[in-house]
Amino acid sequence: MADKSVDICYDLTDGIFNVLNGNVIYDDVEYPVYKSIPKAPASLYVFIGDIISIEDGTKDSFIYTGSIRLEVVDERNMRADKKIIYNVLSVVRGLLKVTKGHTFNIGDDLKLVIFSHETLNTFTEISDTGISRIRLIDNYNFVIN
Repeated sequence: MADKSVDICYDLTDGIFNVLNGNVIYDDVEYPVYKSIPKAPASLYVFIGDIISIEDGTKDSFIYTGSIRLEVVDERNMRADKKIIYNVLSVVRGLLKVTKGHTFNIGDDLKLVIFSHETLNTFTEISDTGISRIRLIDNYNFVIN
């Protein structure tokens, strides 16, 4: 367990960003990964979203459980291609798949014990101008100590 209470959000977000950034490549195209969405995002991107976490423990030992949302967003003009966005999501899942005995780093004093995929939600929106937006939202559960 962690020996002091800390805000794990930045370290978890940064750890996921380090795994994905520069590595989300499908069909020889590298897709950007954002921790916060810029004013003019790429038309297809990965966004590391909200974290919900609970701190549990004693005065000197802490464990953190919760979930984090990862989104693959396609905002291309007129009609988004679901095949491409699902394939980009598969790349993200492959990069984040934790194999037995291996986890990605989330800071010097924290250890990621569990990181597992939980659910997928799909949202499709079409603006008045005909631009479509598809969001594939993966929720992951985690345990950090």
